[in-house]
Amino acid sequence: MPPNLYPLIDQIVQNYHSRSEAIGTAIVHDSFPVLFFGNLDGYLSSHPRILTVARNPSVKEFSESGNNFRRWENGQEIYQLFNSVNRIWSTEDKDMYIDSLCNYFSLNYNEWFTRCFNHLLQGMRQDYRPSESDQNPIHTDFCSTLTTTEKWSELPHSLRKDLRNNERGLWFKLEKKLNPDILLTALSREEDSDLFEDSLVAHFRAKREKKFPLRVFHPVRSRTHYVELWKGSSRNKVKWLIDAKQAIFDRGASGNQKSK
Repeated sequence: MPPNLYPLIDQIVQNYHSRSEAIGTAIVHDSFPVLFFGNLDGYLSSHPRILTVARNPSVKEFSESGNNFRRWENGQEIYQLFNSVNRIWSTEDKDMYIDSLCNYFSLNYNEWFTRCFNHLLQGMRQDYRPSESDQNPIHTDFCSTLTTTEKWSELPHSLRKDLRNNERGLWFKLEKKLNPDILLTALSREEDSDLFEDSLVAHFRAKREKKFPLRVFHPVRSRTHYVELWKGSSRNKVKWLIDAKQAIFDRGASGNQKSK
């Protein structure tokens, strides 16, 4: 049975309307919160279930010339929903929003997802694109569902704190709903130590296991990277955290935020 995401949508709508003035000026004007990216049906039938984890959506998700919502099915309508302050979202509104998020990789595929995660996922026989595999991960952003005008690392510390506080634990609620087996992250490099070790590792009471060989797909020359593997638990279920930063950096992924 699909998870009930309606309460999380209610929360992000409320968060969006109650955000501080500082947050309001820092987010891309013609944009809306992105709860997740990816094919939910393919994810729920995947073995194992994998969540990839970054910081917050890229400015390029909403910066297409002449059409900020080109990447999103019904994007203009969803934007109007989020900006209708007195509107109570119907079930149909929420389903339209979820469908748009689910269809993202059917409509788009871009360089950042290839460079940062998909070459690792293909080594695990998964792919974001439903056309390429029936085993589909979901991509999530740990710090915020909001798209900021500047890269996350370039935002003032106080603003990053406001953005995370505005979400009020939303990511952990989403993780609970999706109940993944594996969290594939790139959050443990130096400036993200508070996110990976102080947040994810602490929440799942994870212990470092060992270096794990992970096959990295490449159309000409595939190779094996050794990634940090952490074993944790939540709700009586083992959770594996994979710190993939070195494998990602070796492929030349952007150092701060999605650079799509």
